[in-house]
Order: sequence, then C-alpha cells, then structure tokens
Amino acid sequence: MRANLRYEWKPIAFYEDYIPEVVMQRALYREVMTQLYKLRLRPALQYPAKLMITAENGDKVRLSSVEEAKKYLATKQR
Repeated sequence: MRANLRYEWKPIAFYEDYIPEVVMQRALYREVMTQLYKLRLRPALQYPAKLMITAENGDKVRLSSVEEAKKYLATKQR
C-alpha cells in the first residue's frame, strides 16, 4: 500500500515509466500472473521483467522468463 505523500501540503504521486522494450517484456507475464493470482499466490514483477512469486506459506520463488513461469504454473495446477 502506498502512503499518501505530500509536499508543502499538496498531494504528490509517482508513476512507473518504463522504456517500450521493458513494457513489452512485462506484458508477456500478464496471462501467467492472472493464473497465479487465481491460485492464491502473490506474483510480482521486479525490474526489468523478473517474476517473484510468494506462496501462502511465505516461500519465495524467482523466475527469469515467461517459459519458466509457465512451467512453474503447470506444477501448481495439477
């Protein structure tokens, strides 16, 4: 959760701004991430496009490609 940031009593916001290549790399994970959310896992993309998954027990898995993510997902859907 992001805090409400203010400067001189005025609200300020920060927005992610990636180069087009990074945006495309991150977009490749959308389908896999949707499925991971449905399995009650907590996926997160780390910069530039690395997937980190936190299981319900707190274990973390880091994956470097969409292919690795799909293989991991296949093991969880059995």
